[in-house]
Amino acid sequence: MSTGVVVAMGITLFGKVAVRQSRHPGSGSSLAIRIILMQIWAMSNTASTRTGVTIRLAPEVLGRLRGIAEAEHRSVAGYLEMLIERELVAQDNAERVVHIHVAPEFVDVPQGALNREPGESAERYELRRTVLDGLFGKS
Repeated sequence: MSTGVVVAMGITLFGKVAVRQSRHPGSGSSLAIRIILMQIWAMSNTASTRTGVTIRLAPEVLGRLRGIAEAEHRSVAGYLEMLIERELVAQDNAERVVHIHVAPEFVDVPQGALNREPGESAERYELRRTVLDGLFGKS
C-alpha cells in the first residue's frame, strides 16, 4: 500500500493519520519519523488482514481461559485464535476420513463377502455391493 505524505501548517499527513510536528529544534529526528511510519505501516497491514470478533463468556469460563492462556504464554485472544484454527484443521481432516463403527458382536468377524439380505433383489444387492466396495476401496 503506498502512503501519500502531505505537509501543511506543521501537520504531516500519512494516508489517513495526522502527526503534529513539534516546534522544538531537534525533535523531528529521522528516528522518530521512522518509528511513526513503521507503526502506521504495521497498523494498516494488520487492520486489513485481521477482523475482530466480540464474544460473551461466563466469568468462570473466562477465568479458566486466562489460566490456560497464561500457562501457554499466550494472550486470551491468541489462545482463542489458536483453538479456532486447530478446530478448523480438525474439521478439514474429518471431512476426508470415514469412521466405521462396528457393532460389538461383529468385532471379531473378519471382513468378507457381502451377504444378500433375505428378499433383496439382485439390483438392490448389486447397488449395495458397489457402494460398500467404493467405501472400502475395493473398486
